[in-house]
Amino acid sequence: MKLKYLDSSYAIIMLALLSIILRIFFAHLDPFLHEWDERFHALVAKNLMDSPFLPTLRVDPIVPYDMHSWCCNYIWLHKQPLFMWQMALSMKIFGVSEFSIRYPSVIMGTIMVLITYRIAFILTADKFKSLVSALLLCFSHYQLEQTSGLIGMDHNDIAFGFYILLSIWAYCEYCINDKTIWAIVVGFFSGLAIMNKWLVGLLVFLPWGIVVLKDFWATKDFNKFKDILFAIIICCIVFLPWQLSILSRFNSLAIYEYNYNTKHLWEAVEGHSGNIFFYIMHFPSYFGRYTWPLVVVGMYLVFKNKTIHKKDISFALAIMFVFAFAFFSFLVQSKLPSYFFIVAPIGFIYLSIGICHFLQRAQFKILKYSGIALCLFVMLNPIKSYSDRQNNVKRDNLIYNTTIYKKVRKLIPSDCNVVINTNSFEDIDVMFYNDNITAYHWWVDIKELSNLAEKRIKIATFKNHGDYSLPAEYSSYPYLYTIESDLK
Repeated sequence: MKLKYLDSSYAIIMLALLSIILRIFFAHLDPFLHEWDERFHALVAKNLMDSPFLPTLRVDPIVPYDMHSWCCNYIWLHKQPLFMWQMALSMKIFGVSEFSIRYPSVIMGTIMVLITYRIAFILTADKFKSLVSALLLCFSHYQLEQTSGLIGMDHNDIAFGFYILLSIWAYCEYCINDKTIWAIVVGFFSGLAIMNKWLVGLLVFLPWGIVVLKDFWATKDFNKFKDILFAIIICCIVFLPWQLSILSRFNSLAIYEYNYNTKHLWEAVEGHSGNIFFYIMHFPSYFGRYTWPLVVVGMYLVFKNKTIHKKDISFALAIMFVFAFAFFSFLVQSKLPSYFFIVAPIGFIYLSIGICHFLQRAQFKILKYSGIALCLFVMLNPIKSYSDRQNNVKRDNLIYNTTIYKKVRKLIPSDCNVVINTNSFEDIDVMFYNDNITAYHWWVDIKELSNLAEKRIKIATFKNHGDYSLPAEYSSYPYLYTIESDLK
């Protein structure tokens, strides 16, 4: 296979097709909503279909709730909305299902593969290494399982990493073209990144700011600040309107959520703790069990290689990769594996350089390509995906319960819109699969029963199962209806 063939339109099309086929396959692996955090994202996205600028979880709560409890409240500001708008649009096109909410991640993941190829080529001017970089991300077990919803924060983190990568790509194009339009594109994508998660979306401005300050120090020319200021202004134009909107409409809740996000810096929120080695211990999950040390090798080779003349780009990629690692390892006290994965495409470029460095000494091309194929197999890790889903009682129960949840509307009276006694947090699933139903896991506080009875509110309950046994007070509730289906 000649190098010019690797850069042909045919090769790029095949790369895109391979990527989208893999991601569609993973998007359809699990016919249910995953518990953390896919089901919550899915329900809010579904509600956004009707009210795009009113993010809600439980649309019609019948009893008082804690507005600060992101798992159980009404207005839902726990995440920025862009990725859920994308999920809502997908459901508008393909219908409401656990699969359609994953299609935006399929598309974004595929585009990320192609963008990684472009960034790698800008850095190395090597078509083969660029293709290997893209293939490594294409076969990334970690991102594929994010697409399936299995790995927590799922589509939120894919979208966050997607827009951060686009801002990095735009900055690389700016470095080689030196045109203001690319600076504007950087700001636009950085603003969109913030609209998925929060201020780590500004990552691209760190190396850019360092370069601008260095150039200004040497030249004392204020024009050096022009393009980065344009980018920052565009970024603010993109993400500030939503912040001003929620501060105006839901001031106390918005401030609470901003403070809650900041709290991740100082404490292990919701038990997500870990030491400074947390992310390095996850490198095998990100970059392959046996291949991950080559990330460090590749980074070293980039700076050792005198033929790489795009020093601003190599500097920028290294700064962002190292900063993200140090920031999440040493400063942020809350630890979650996907926090660092937002810069994984840079790691795959380094990994590709490391792999190719060792394989280029192979005397026969068949050995070279076989070595890369083996690395891709390690990256895909199909055995883990298979084993995670075999003889998995919890997964089997979710599949079984989901088949019941999907037909709840047909199992209860047409004038009954309240369902209780689901498994923990599976009330979210009931509301996702059925319109105009307010569901509660476990049950509504018995102190509220008299008020509900006065309003003649009908309540449908699943039969007692496992630890889920209705309190005795419910036996006298006059508007109680039992669903004749057994949950597991």
